[in-house]
Amino acid sequence: TVANQGNGTFIFEGEEKLPQGIYLAARQDKNYFEFMVTEDQKFKMSTTYDNMVEDMKVKGSKENKYFYDFLQYANSKNKKIAEIDKEIKTLLPEDSLKKQNLQRKKDSLSQLINDYKENFISEHPESFMAQVYNASRDPEVPEAPEKLSGKEKQEWQYNYFTEHYFDNLDLSDESILHTPVLHQRVSNYINKVIIQDPDTIIKAADRLMKMAEGSKEIKKYLTWYITYNAEQSNIMGMDEVFVHMVDQYFGKEKTPWVSKKVLSNLRDRADILRNLLIGKQAPNMLLQDTAGKNIPLHSIDAKYLAIYFWEPGCGHCERETPKLLKIYHDLKDEGFKVYSVCIDRNNPEKWKDYIRENDLDWINVYDGNKWTNFRKLYDLMATPTIYLLDKDKKILAKRINSTQLKKFIKKDKEK
Repeated sequence: TVANQGNGTFIFEGEEKLPQGIYLAARQDKNYFEFMVTEDQKFKMSTTYDNMVEDMKVKGSKENKYFYDFLQYANSKNKKIAEIDKEIKTLLPEDSLKKQNLQRKKDSLSQLINDYKENFISEHPESFMAQVYNASRDPEVPEAPEKLSGKEKQEWQYNYFTEHYFDNLDLSDESILHTPVLHQRVSNYINKVIIQDPDTIIKAADRLMKMAEGSKEIKKYLTWYITYNAEQSNIMGMDEVFVHMVDQYFGKEKTPWVSKKVLSNLRDRADILRNLLIGKQAPNMLLQDTAGKNIPLHSIDAKYLAIYFWEPGCGHCERETPKLLKIYHDLKDEGFKVYSVCIDRNNPEKWKDYIRENDLDWINVYDGNKWTNFRKLYDLMATPTIYLLDKDKKILAKRINSTQLKKFIKKDKEK
């Protein structure tokens, strides 16, 4: 509970101890200050409204004293760094020497902040603050073996860095869950450190989940974060990570904290996506051409086949269609075809008129019999949507535009 004592004084109290971590005291104007909660949870902090960090005074908590000593030290150095940055921006190209000198001063100030952290860890290794600092450190990469070539040395050092990235962070220790460090390290590792392809991320995800076996709460966090991150990714193919996470880590016994409805929604979503993963054979569709003849998708013989979902009257489609049509004409002699699917089932004459008016001489089909729920089958969110298939109808790329399509075909040819 929070009790307002008046005169800007507040008392935070409760019957149970708070989990160890870093917390925020936020004002209505969204300004806030941080404080550490450890075993000793009876302490006082006071500051001014305008300079909360610089004027902070702490009584009864050595951890928060350590914390604010550092913040005040770092702030003083960061102010000088900001002044240097401002001066650098005013320099002319001919002032390169002065710029170099200023950059050296800036680097020196940054090094002082890092040195402060390193010295603190050495002097107070058992403190929670040292644990937080240590957990945020990158591993020190040793020199690669001399017998390796230049490129091999780079690969060796990269592999060492990724393998030892979490050496300073114990994923079974839940106290780190209530700090910014866990999310920062995991997010950076998943999105920046490791190679951005599904197989690599799946292996990394499994490794992290295994490392977190000793902590139910951290494992819960990793389960949600990695799954959500994959679902929201703009990188093609990351839906494979989402499907893997749902299949391997969500279930009634595995995630009892997930409601039945949420679990059902996750499984339904994974079931849709698993049939559309890169490398999977695209789901077949039995659609009709302008003469009413059934044209199964899998019956099309083509070295490369684009499925083009569109509809007349769609502004984006009207801009994309002529671009795709030009690419079709450029590449059709090389075995490229287009299976053009009009998603509007109710206006066949409008569809046919558009085909004639725009000379769409590729394979034009629509669902005249209303047999195919291609919105669900191909996870259609909007039009236009393009899938690129190889000769075996396996998905090479999806949700791409015409320009990207041409690049993917070129890339595949070069394999």
